[in-house]
Order: sequence, then C-alpha cells, then structure tokens
Amino acid sequence: MIRKAYEKGNKKKYDSKSEKLPYLETNIFDLTLRKASFNVVSFLKSVDEKVNDPVMEQHYDVLATMYEKFPYSKKEFHDYGAYRLSQQGYSITYINTAFPENEVAKLVSNVPVTISMVNTRFRNKYESSNIFRVSFNKAYLSAQWVIGTLMGARPNVYSDLKLDGCLDLEDKTIVSEEHKGRDNRWNLFNDRWVAIPIIIDAFKVIELIGGKIFQKKYVFSSTYTLSAGEINTPTTSLSWITEQAFSAITGLSLKDINSKLNGYVFRHSLAHQMYRADVGLPIISYQLKHIVSATDALSRKGKVSQTTLGYGGIANQLTNDQSKSLDMRHAAELEAIKANFDPTGKYMGGKADEHILTIKKFFNGCMEAGYSEDEIYEAMVKQGLAIINVGSGYCFGGVENFDETLPCIGGLRCNPVRCHNAVVTKANAPKWREIYLSNLKLIGLDGYEDRQDQIGEAIEESKRVLEYLGEDLI
Repeated sequence: MIRKAYEKGNKKKYDSKSEKLPYLETNIFDLTLRKASFNVVSFLKSVDEKVNDPVMEQHYDVLATMYEKFPYSKKEFHDYGAYRLSQQGYSITYINTAFPENEVAKLVSNVPVTISMVNTRFRNKYESSNIFRVSFNKAYLSAQWVIGTLMGARPNVYSDLKLDGCLDLEDKTIVSEEHKGRDNRWNLFNDRWVAIPIIIDAFKVIELIGGKIFQKKYVFSSTYTLSAGEINTPTTSLSWITEQAFSAITGLSLKDINSKLNGYVFRHSLAHQMYRADVGLPIISYQLKHIVSATDALSRKGKVSQTTLGYGGIANQLTNDQSKSLDMRHAAELEAIKANFDPTGKYMGGKADEHILTIKKFFNGCMEAGYSEDEIYEAMVKQGLAIINVGSGYCFGGVENFDETLPCIGGLRCNPVRCHNAVVTKANAPKWREIYLSNLKLIGLDGYEDRQDQIGEAIEESKRVLEYLGEDLI
C-alpha cells in the first residue's frame, strides 16, 4: 500500500535544496508578521492614535517587554515631519498645516522661519535625523508588510493601490481596481479584499507616515519624501520593498532564509498558511479566522464570491494556477504529517509514549521492507492520514472517553497535557504560546487576585510545553 500510494502521488515536487521556496516558511512567516503587527500598534500608541486590533491590544504589554517599542511621541512625529518636508522644498505654511503641533517650523519673535532655520533647529534639538529615519521607516515598512501578507493580492494590485479611497471602513474591505484592459467607468470590475482590524491599523500608519511625511499617494511606495511638486507614480516592482521591509522588521537577510522575496511572496505565503490551517496546522489562527469569517459575511452581502469561503477555498483563490496550488497544498499536508508522525520527534500527553512507539514500529517495518522515510511520508499524504486538532493538542479519544472533571486551559474543553487521549506536537505550539502570553498579562491584574496560583500554573505548564517542544516562548 505504501509503495502504491507513493508511486501514484510522487510527481515532481519542489526540491528545497536546489531552489528557494516561493513562500515564507512558517517560522519566518510567523515571526515577521508578529513583529510587524507589534511595530504597527506600537507606532499608533506612541502618537496617540486608536488601535483597532483587540488581539494585539491584549498581548501588547507582554510583547513590549520583548520587542523594541516605537520611541517617539506625537510631538516628535510632527517635528520630524516638518523637518523632512523642509528638506524637500515645501513652504513653511504647508509644513505647519501638515504638522500643526511641530515646534521647529513656527514663528519666533515675529521673524519668519526659513527652511535652513527649520533644519538647524531640528538637528540641534534631536542631534541626528538618522535615528528618526530608522524608526519611522521600520513602522512604515511593517505596515506595508501587514497589509501585503494578510491581503494576499497580486503585485499589480499592490502597485496601483491608492491610499485615498481604497479602504472601505463601512464594509471593512480594501477596494482595488482590476481593469485588465476593460472599461471600468462604473467600477464594475473592482476587486474587494478583507480588511481585518490589524490591516485597518496598518493603513492608519501608512496614512500618517506615507501620506504626511513621505507625501505619497500609493500604499506601496518607497521611504523617501517627494519633493514639492514632484508627481508620485506607482512602483514598478515590489521586490525591493519586500526585501527592505523583511530586513527592517526581522534584522535578517536573504541569506538567512530559504525563500524568495518578490512581489508574489505575500500571496504565496498566505495561501500556504491557509492550506496549513485547512489541514490542521494552526499558525496565527486569530488572523486567519478573521479573514474567513469576514469573507463569509461579505459573501452574504454579495461583495465577494461564495467560492472563497473556508481556508482551503481562499487558498485556492489565491493560487489559481493549478499546478502551483497543488504544490502548496501538498507541502502543507506533508508538513502536517511530519509534525505529527516524525519517529524522531518530541510528543507530550497521555498518549505520547504509545504514539511514538506506534510510529517507530510502523517506520521500522516499512524501512525494513525497502522504503525510504520520504516515501513513507509521501504515502501518508496520499492516504490522507488525519487526527482531530483541538488547538493545544491532538485528540485520539472518542466520545466515550470524555471526562467532565478534566481541567481546561485557554478556553478549550481539552487539556492535552493531562488528558490520556492527547498528543501534543510542534504543530500545537502557537496555541500554547497564546496560552502563555494571555496568562502572563493576568499576573497582578485587578480582579484576578484569587486566581494567581492557577494563572502561575498555566504559565509554567505552557512554558514547559514550549520548551520541551524546542519552541520559542514568543
């Protein structure tokens, strides 16, 4: 059966050793999106703007102890904006209108302030403009990364996306024009993309930094400020933006990852994660659930196609090239199999020992019969092996095994660490990380005084799970 399934499904697959992936691997995707989301929210908080994303709000204080917060205030934002515009030839009147709270372009003793005086004042006050540039660029590029990653559009859509009017807050969608050579005078061919809360926050960052400091009309633009009178044109390539953003957010370079960074990396990465969610490998599940539920609501209004519903359906829409779609789903299914049935992997829970013994026995038998480890994994993919993912673990029990007395962490009806029917794998790490971060925030919080012992236990338990699986705590 193994040989038959392998031969039937063993068409040419992507070879990670010879060519870079067209999407970001999960750990890189997760790290970059998490840091970018934090940078977006940190900027908005620093300049006294509203934050829409409740999940980042919930975890912000804990993440702020681990990530670098945006270091400047609203007044400093206005000062820096005035300084940048002064360098590019904008009038003092225009500068003070754009940044009314700035102090570097105001009148002193009824003497009109000159552009050179603005530059001198700013440098004298803040010593160096480069430290400002690095921080503002990172926030701006992080916002672009969030929009690109969770929108999952084609490069031409990003290039043409205008800041003014593309965000429909009533329907919480992003509206883009898909002309493709057609007459679009009645907007019949507009395309809509789901704008979940963190995307709305990212657009606000683009509006404040890109629209005001850089004077750009397009969402995906460079980080230089247009000269007074200069016309802003769409970018012709997103490759340099993705590379610059990735480096600014993570501190990594192209040499550090096994992925291509180009205009399609956002679309392909989102599709890959949708397939992973569809086959039981959760990542930042709250973002994906927002996308699916929002798409469902929009389909009822006739705003988007019904065929996009569900993780796999959205992934299929994102990768309408059939061969590419099949390759990505295959990669996601193979990743799920390896996470759950690796004979050298680490597993926790009541069924962990039994699970690993069964896996080793199965693999040893197949390998003695002449099959390689890769052939066995491929056969498992073809046979569609599946178990029930309950978030923080995989359940191997039936209804008759249900125990009402089992404790529950993180709002689930199952605690895999203690349940004798459970197995916890690396695929469950995101849920345990969420449990860890959520409970950290409750330490010393008013109203939770009588639950501090349980909270401490939950933190220690989730910490042990993550460390045992070899996963980072954040």
